[in-house]
Amino acid sequence: MRVIIPEGASFKVMLALKGSSDIGDRINTRIIQPLIEANARLARSDFPDFKDTVTWSPIRRSPTRPGAPA
Repeated sequence: MRVIIPEGASFKVMLALKGSSDIGDRINTRIIQPLIEANARLARSDFPDFKDTVTWSPIRRSPTRPGAPA
């Protein structure tokens, strides 16, 4: 499957968001949403909600999983 990366939704652009206080919202709206809109095979449910502070630990900056080492 070929994935179209729209202008402004590249990995390089996502890296530039590092340090933003609203990084989760920006990833959701500026990276993920354009990817979904440009690719019919992708859906919002294919991606985590990067604004969800329960799933994304502010300390580890990685998803938390039941049973995962702390």
